[in-house]
Parts: sequence; structure tokens; C-alpha cells
Amino acid sequence: NYRRARIMEASDSVPISKGISCPVYPLLDYSAKAKAKPLLVVNSYGEKKEQFGRLYGLALGTNGVIVVSDWKQNKLIFFDKHMKFKSATGASSLFQRNDCFCKPSGMASDKDGNLYLADRDHHCIKKFSILGKFVLKIGTGKAGSKNDELNQPRGVVVSNQGILYIADGLNHRIQAFHESKFLFTFGSLGSDPGRFNVPCAVALNVSEDRLFVSDNKNNRVQVFTADRGEFLHQIVHEDLRFPHGVSCNRDNHLLICSSGKCCVLVCKEDGTVVANIKGTVDGEERFSIPGEARVNNNGQIIIVSYSSVVIL
Repeated sequence: NYRRARIMEASDSVPISKGISCPVYPLLDYSAKAKAKPLLVVNSYGEKKEQFGRLYGLALGTNGVIVVSDWKQNKLIFFDKHMKFKSATGASSLFQRNDCFCKPSGMASDKDGNLYLADRDHHCIKKFSILGKFVLKIGTGKAGSKNDELNQPRGVVVSNQGILYIADGLNHRIQAFHESKFLFTFGSLGSDPGRFNVPCAVALNVSEDRLFVSDNKNNRVQVFTADRGEFLHQIVHEDLRFPHGVSCNRDNHLLICSSGKCCVLVCKEDGTVVANIKGTVDGEERFSIPGEARVNNNGQIIIVSYSSVVIL
């Protein structure tokens, strides 16, 4: 019982570059989503390949494929658009094998369907092809603070031009790469504008000229220019506590997962909150601590929490 907005399929979209006007997408009825009962809830705790222990990240692939990262069981789980199990990959390992993970965290997919994973305690970003083949690794695999080193990266986003922005968690900064080539970095530990205390996630707006950073322990999302990392403004709210995932929908609305308040805030780019999607409505729990939230091509909001995947 909510108004579905038609979202362009990938085949309808036009590559976005600076200087080119972007298509205008219909606005979702976020207020209705905030009150709606879930269309689907998958809560499958266990150690089987299709089950999970503690979820963290979410990525949407081609043909509606949903990918979630299991932070506890060190694996990626692939579902179809109806949340029917397809496959799982990965295993727990302290060794630097490309098919093994240690605390897999945030993810992103590019326009070609490649998947990027922040392999947190392996201190690197791993890229996989649309067929699941390992392509490359960014980071040395050991914690470090040099320009090409990472220390527990939490999140990643990739532009249409192939620029990767990495939330370099315990280095309290953002790093930008093109493939494995270092481009620039910004940020340091602190609470002043432009500084971070464990950045957890990054997102780009539709025109890819704004970068949004989830600044976890500073209880805010900061906004920067994407080309140079210049601070613009910050988003704060009474229900924004220990934010994890942040994503930007095609209508340029942000979905910010507030883990400390068990809700997903929907904001405009300037920080105006248009909806608060709470984990519990009228005494009924829809989800627990949210990790990431994204909108699929059918205008549905998919939320990954510690113990479930919810579709609104």
C-alpha cells in the first residue's frame, strides 16, 4: 500500500559525467515507506551456506542480484531479487588469500557489474568480476598509514569514471584510487569539520560531484567535493547516532543507517530529513541495528541489519 515510483533500469540510463545534465528520477514516497509493513523479511541465522551470522554490507548487482557481507562468518552471500539463495563465497583466514576474508564490510558495484569489497582486517579492497573472479587488490594487506596503505577500511564507492573512494577507518581519512593507482587523500583524526573519527561508509550523488562520508564516532555525515575532498557542510540530527552505511538514491536522497538509534534517516543533500524509517513501528520490530540501506530498480528499499535483510 505505497506508491511505487518507476526507476529507470540500467539499460535506460545514460553514463553520467561532469558537465552533462543528469536525468530526473521520480521521487519515492519515503513517508509511506517509513510506515509500511515489510514486503519481505529474511532472518536466517546459522552456519549453512545460505545462512548468516552477523551481516554488515549490501550491494546491488546486475539483474537485481543482492549481495550481503557476513562479518562474523567471513563470507559473501548472493541472492536473487526475490531473496532466493544463489551462492556464497569466501572463508575465514588470517592469510592473504584472495578468496578468503577477515571481517568483510562495506561493498559497492560499478556500472559494469564488478564488485568491490572492503576486507576490513585484511586491510585492503578486493575487486571481483561479474562472474566472481578476483581482479585486483588495493592496499598492501598489512595495516599502514602511507598513501597506498589502509588500516581497517570500512566502506567503498566507485564512480562511473572508475574512481574509488575508500573509508580508511582507523587512519581516519578518505583515500581515492583509480584501479590500484593512488590519487589523493584527505582527513585526519578529530572532530573539527573535515576530520573524522572512524569513517564507515562513502557515497556519491547522482552527478558525482559530492561525496558523503559516514563519520561514525562523530555522529554525523560530512559532505565534500568529490574531485578534491574540500569540506562543504555536515549533516547532524538527534536520531543520527553512530552512523554506518550511507547511500544516495537516483532521486538524490540519502539513506543513512543510524545504528545507535536503530533507524534509517532519509535526507536531502542539504541534510533536510524527509523520513525516519524506524526499526520498530507500533511495537513491531522490522529490523534491528541497520548496517546499509539501498534502493533497487523497483523502488524498494533494502535494509541489511545485523540479523536480517528487510525489503520495504
